[in-house]
Amino acid sequence: MSFTEPWLFDIPLSAGAELYKWDYEFDEYDKDSIGGKLRFGYPLYDYVRGYLTYTLDLTNIHNVADDAASSIQNDEGEHLKSSISP
Repeated sequence: MSFTEPWLFDIPLSAGAELYKWDYEFDEYDKDSIGGKLRFGYPLYDYVRGYLTYTLDLTNIHNVADDAASSIQNDEGEHLKSSISP
């Protein structure tokens, strides 16, 4: 689910929010994610807009097969990611 307001507070500041829940079933493991994003944008030049996005994501990797790659086996369990990106 996503929503964007293109003109916030009577200025050309855009703001948006996104919520998601993903469930993936791969051959060697399962991955469930739930999270969201908040983003803000402002015009920098003609036809150029800069964005700042905050993301919060909780991922659970489970049902890992014994013959899965070692990198997948090492990532098994819950992981929380919080990030800000331009």
